[in-house]
Amino acid sequence: AFVGSVRCVQETDEAEETAASKDLQTVNTKVAVIYHLRQESVPKIYADLGQFYGESIIQPTVQEVLKASAARFSAEQLITNRSTVASTIQDLLHQRLYVYGIIVESTAITDFKFSE
Repeated sequence: AFVGSVRCVQETDEAEETAASKDLQTVNTKVAVIYHLRQESVPKIYADLGQFYGESIIQPTVQEVLKASAARFSAEQLITNRSTVASTIQDLLHQRLYVYGIIVESTAITDFKFSE
């Protein structure tokens, strides 16, 4: 069991996932997620998930969201509507991680690579 104090500071996690766009182009997306833990959720997070909650909850959730988001847009839209894509990713992450007491503050797409 975890015993100690935890500060609810802003943290960043990066994830990368390969997925198919709406027009079936293979796209590799890298995203940075800035988040913090809700103060009242910290004891439950550490009791249920331990100190490696990023690996057990955040990383897989980001990967699922990247796949789901890529499938909503064509390859061209992923490039030309980058801010809309980033908003979609952020909204989905907020919805999925909030239930664990993790507050997504912002996301940034740091890289898109397409198959040739």
